[in-house]
This record gives sequence, C-alpha cells and structure tokens, in this order.
Amino acid sequence: MSENILEHFDRLINLSLENCQILTEIGISNVENLLAEQEVEKEEYRGVTPFEVVYQFDSLRVLKFQGTKDTSEKIPILLIPSMINRSYVMDLMKDNTLVGFLKDSGLPTYLLDWGNPGPRHNHLPFEFYVDDLIKLACDAVVRDACCKKTTGTPCKGNKCNKISLLGYCMGGTMALLHSALHPERINKLTLLATPINFIDDSTLSHWARKETFNVDALVNTLGAVDPLLLQSSFLMVKPLSQLQKWKTLYESALNQKSVDSFIHLERWVTDNIPVPREAYRDYLKLCYHKNAVVNNKVVLKGQEIDFRNFKTPILNIMAKKDHIVPIQSSQVLKDLVSSEITEVIIDAGHVGVAMGKKAREMFQAVAKFNLGDRVKSCCIVGDDDDDYN
Repeated sequence: MSENILEHFDRLINLSLENCQILTEIGISNVENLLAEQEVEKEEYRGVTPFEVVYQFDSLRVLKFQGTKDTSEKIPILLIPSMINRSYVMDLMKDNTLVGFLKDSGLPTYLLDWGNPGPRHNHLPFEFYVDDLIKLACDAVVRDACCKKTTGTPCKGNKCNKISLLGYCMGGTMALLHSALHPERINKLTLLATPINFIDDSTLSHWARKETFNVDALVNTLGAVDPLLLQSSFLMVKPLSQLQKWKTLYESALNQKSVDSFIHLERWVTDNIPVPREAYRDYLKLCYHKNAVVNNKVVLKGQEIDFRNFKTPILNIMAKKDHIVPIQSSQVLKDLVSSEITEVIIDAGHVGVAMGKKAREMFQAVAKFNLGDRVKSCCIVGDDDDDYN
C-alpha cells in the first residue's frame, strides 16, 4: 500500500514539473510574439497526425491530412478553429483525434491553421478573416482536392468547386458567416459548440454586453488582446474548475491514459494566441453588442445577409455541460435559417466535446454527415464524469 502511495506522489511530482516546463515555454513564446515588432517565425504545429502544408498566406496555413482510402470522388472538408485557441485541439491525441478519424473514414480532410498573429495584423477587420482568408483557404483546398496539379486544369466532376466546412466555437460562427456569404460554394456545414445567440443568461454574455464592456477602450489601450487576459477571463467563468481539475488528476494519477489526456489538454488550454485589435473589436460589436445573427442584421463586405434564405444542410453539435456556449445559444439557429438541421447533443463540456471521452460520438456523427449517411437528431448521454471545459 505504501509503495502505491509513493508511486502516486512521485508520478504527480514528475507530471507537475514536466507540465510547468511546457507551460513556461509556451507562455514565454506567447509574450515574445505579442511584443514582437517584426515578423513572427512560423509556429510549430503540436498535433499528432502527419500532414503537409498545401497553402500558406502570411501566417495562415492550410494543412492536409492524407488517409489511405480513395477520396477522389469525395467533397473535401475544411476544419476552422477559433481565432483565440490553437488549431490542434482537433488533433490532440493519437487515440482521440478528429482529423485522424475523418481522414481514416475516407474524407479529404484539411485544417485551417491561423498561425500566430503579430502587430502587422492589428489593422485587419473581422470581415477580412471571415471572407477573404477563409475564401483563400477554401480555394486552396479545392485546388488540391479537385484539380490536376500538373496542368492546373480543373477536373470535370460537377462537384469540383464544392467544399464542406466544420467550425469549432468562434470558428463555427465564422464558418456560418462565410457560408452565408458564399452559399453556392458550401456543400455542408458542421457547427461544433458554436455560439449563435450572444445575449443570454450566461456569464460571458453579461460580461461582454455593450453596457458593461467598453471594447474600444480595451483594444485602443492594448492593441492586440493578450492571450493571458483571455485565458484568465475564461477561467473566472468557472473558478472552482481549477481545483476540481487538480483533484481529478490526483485521483487518477496511476491511470496512464487519464494522465496523458491531462497533459495534452493542459498544453492546448494554455497555448493561446493574441487576437488582432480590429478583428476583436469588430467581433465583439457584431456578436455580443449587436447580436447580429439572431437579429438578422449582419452586414459583411457591404453585403447584407438574410439568414432566412440560408439553405445549406447543417449538423449542429452541442455540449450538454458547456458553460462557454450554452445549448440554447446554438440551438436557436434552427429558428433563424431555412436549412435542414440535424442536432446532436453530447454529454460533455466545451472542450470535452472536441477531445474528451465522448468526443468519438462527435467524430462518428461528423463523418457520417459529410459522407452522405443519415445522422439522426439525438442526445448522447454518458455514464461517467467526463466534463472537460
């Protein structure tokens, strides 16, 4: 018994030292990038699935994950992460990776990696990211998946110009807006833990409202929004979760799989990036102040978007324990658009739905939906305490 206790504490000490070193390196890198006055060097991708870069524009990269199945007749899917967090949350662990599952299912799978923004990006508006940059990424995917690279001649399939999108959290909101701007291009849209209604009873909603949050004062003072500021804000939404997290780690320290999950998750959670000044200002005003999607008052690049005319098929995956994006915030979408919407609710938290124990249910739903198989609207309830946030 005493040997087990010693082993227990020894493992916790080693784990803490290893994680502290990793988090310190990430923190130093983020601060250096935030203060940099020159070009930021290319960041290392910390996902687990082999890839190749098929396109790069400034800090943005499009990563391709090559599977073993023939994908020539399949419409490619581009995964779009939040601008706040690193993209590899969708490729976090070897046994639990969305990109790995999709490429092994036979889907041409690509990931948009925003890269690490610097001061040179602070003047770029939110609509530039939603329209121009996502369009560049989509074009790159279509060229790679559907066109003959040797001649540049498009293949003759009638679906050659189509692409499907999957957006996670803020990336989902951006994917929805881009799809509304270019409906003729988007085959299917998958939303994962995506906020739609930004004015509700959640803590973040109250904090970010126009009456209480002067976003102009913040960005005019700071420039880019510091990742440490963003991360501390999310932690304060549920402050006791940090104590619960370490308690759970202590109780499962002899479980190799649980410890590995903890290490990978902590690396990602603390590996945040700054949000460029004007993009952050525009996003807050459009979504949290105007609640423009719900109020059907979105104007991007001079184009008014009427969501009542939006007909692209949607898979809307929500997390039952999500305290960042409550179910009601996402579920309201079915009342705003004319699309056929399939809703899947998974018993997990905001991060757990993407990489936790129940994430495989999400993987399967996404693969079926984009491969043309029927997915039924459902609520997937688990029997454990997996509530990563």
